[in-house]
Amino acid sequence: MRLKNRFLLVEVIFEQDLVGKRRDEGRAINATDVYQSLLASVSAQYGDQGVGLCQNLLSVRSYSDTTGIAVVRAPREQLRMVWSSLTFVTKIKNLRALGTVRANAGSERTMRQKLDKLDPVQAGKLARLEAL
Repeated sequence: MRLKNRFLLVEVIFEQDLVGKRRDEGRAINATDVYQSLLASVSAQYGDQGVGLCQNLLSVRSYSDTTGIAVVRAPREQLRMVWSSLTFVTKIKNLRALGTVRANAGSERTMRQKLDKLDPVQAGKLARLEAL
């Protein structure tokens, strides 16, 4: 049986960016930090059952700290669970943050096309990840 996935194009906005403060250079955010915050939110909203349902297929495929755009892969059956948990993410690596979904897609190819319209640099990184 083939497991089907969906891809979410997420824009992460930090409070420091909104008020014009600069973040510390040593506090760079990466895809692992976004993944851990998202998984903690799924755990807080849906408990151990929610984590168990989506943990094996949930991943953050890429994240750009300069643009704040992340590509999240989630199981198709738990897409609404992951999407709603993303709404409740308030901190990433102890920095106040807000995540909004800009687009969703059924394959990496269509996600790359949507991402290309927003950020060509990030789309190139996703293409290199897919080649691995």
